[in-house]
Amino acid sequence: MSSIVSAIYDGVLIANQDERIVVVNQGAASIFGVPAEELRVPLSELASRFRMRTPEGEPVQPIALAALTGDVVPWVTGSSLIQSPAPSGTSARSAAPLRSPQGEVEARSR
Repeated sequence: MSSIVSAIYDGVLIANQDERIVVVNQGAASIFGVPAEELRVPLSELASRFRMRTPEGEPVQPIALAALTGDVVPWVTGSSLIQSPAPSGTSARSAAPLRSPQGEVEARSR
């Protein structure tokens, strides 16, 4: 799986059931403008630390929280990343749970 995630050009973040980001690809590191290791944080820190905002200036809630409960969040647009050295810009985001062969949301930590 890590080879596939590494090869994806788009940014990919994977969180575990403890609501901590455990997998980060180079695309995500480029979007945020920091080394991948700096993105392996609790989801609660991500939006505030990197000042992710809606067009109205409201903090963005991590959509991965919905995925951890089993929901699929199709493309959400209109959030901005306001963090130096990454350029400010609008992004589209989506989230989906990783499921076991039995269909349960995965809960393994890495």
